Amino acid sequence: MIDISNDNFDFNIILPNSLSVASPEGATKYFKANSLISVSLPTSGRPYPLHVDAAVSAGRLQIFDYPTTLGASHEAIKVALASTFLGYSEHHQILDNKEIENFRRTIEILLNDPGAAGFTDNIKIHRLQ
Repeated sequence: MIDISNDNFDFNIILPNSLSVASPEGATKYFKANSLISVSLPTSGRPYPLHVDAAVSAGRLQIFDYPTTLGASHEAIKVALASTFLGYSEHHQILDNKEIENFRRTIEILLNDPGAAGFTDNIKIHRLQ
């Protein structure tokens, strides 16, 4: 067991390179490729899945989240462009990138809120390429 009360953890948010892989399957593929261990935090609602690195890096626990909620944006873009374009077009990719960057900016805005000051340094956002 690792005590994280001393601020010795990093919470890594992994943003996919495309909304087409912003899915539970995309997350599973990323976690397996990086040998991460699945854990689940009990909440008053549904359990909250997280993944951790088996090795503590520089004395810090590495926690990972891959936001599959971005998959809804992928579906919305497909519906919005369905009557205009056949298949996956450059327009889809432009809107995909815009949605992923909007998500990233929203996290950054939330982290700049005074209520987040106690843990802002622990959150790292990574965009896969």
